[in-house]
Amino acid sequence: MRRTRRSRAGAAGAAGLAVVGTLLGGCGTDEAAADAVLEGRGDQVDGPTTTFVVPTGTLAVTVGDPVDRVGSDDTADREERAAPDGSALLPVLVDFTDREGAPWGGRLAAEPQEADVVLEVGGEERELGSPYTTAGRGLSGAGTATYWVVVPGEPAADDVTVTVTYDGAEQAAAPGEEPSGPAATLAGLPAEAPPAADCPARWRTGGAPLRLECELPLVGRTAYWPGAGWAPDGSSWVVVEARRIQAYAARGSADEVRSVEGVGPAEQLGHGEWGPTGLAGVVVAGEDDLTGDALPLELDVAVDAPGAETGPVRATYAVPVPR
Repeated sequence: MRRTRRSRAGAAGAAGLAVVGTLLGGCGTDEAAADAVLEGRGDQVDGPTTTFVVPTGTLAVTVGDPVDRVGSDDTADREERAAPDGSALLPVLVDFTDREGAPWGGRLAAEPQEADVVLEVGGEERELGSPYTTAGRGLSGAGTATYWVVVPGEPAADDVTVTVTYDGAEQAAAPGEEPSGPAATLAGLPAEAPPAADCPARWRTGGAPLRLECELPLVGRTAYWPGAGWAPDGSSWVVVEARRIQAYAARGSADEVRSVEGVGPAEQLGHGEWGPTGLAGVVVAGEDDLTGDALPLELDVAVDAPGAETGPVRATYAVPVPR
């Protein structure tokens, strides 16, 4: 016979997550529905833990031992619950830490998405939802939540699969194991944003009397970028942030720069506050846009040259992209 267990688990549910399933009424202890996900109380569950890295932070999921009933001290509504015949109540703790441990210092969370958690046991799925909701560029309701999940049989930890889905890509693991799947690659990114790239004293301009100044505060590779989504399987996005690229005629030249426009991947840059002769923004390119380990930034610079009609000058800088 399975034991009644008063776990230290439990706790206030995350915002927007409610009890899934209905309860079957009766005298004494209520029997939970066969697919119920019940909110618990407390913030501890004893069992193996797997940590999932998502753009918004880290999400640790702990799964405890199954029991046949749970006492009123461990449920959010203070009601005792029993598992249906052939099922058990599985304690699950979902602990989300906003931004802490997020890759690239949280830069990948500029357009946050919810991180949906699903438990799979014996071919059946139980949806726990996201431990937070999004509010513009911020999050609300983030924190710790505990659940009592009705599952078939009496599963051991390695019979359980936890899947976390963020912006359409999954990562999954048995409790205590390392996640795998397309989204699991984020765990390999550093918590700090990549370093800035040096801006060369001279861009390649084919000998034209031009000078370009630039600030490139972030250059790196990532499987995910907000707005672009997930890179194709097995590859990465190449990301170059340009705080400013400004074109000038070289000192001593009578030429005058009229405008500058991005070419190829650099078409993603806009003028913003810099006017027609400056560009800023973020370039998100594929690995097939690289030349070796560098991303060519190409610009067309329109120049007024006294006494001559000239077409745009192609200015190029091959930005080194670290691996």
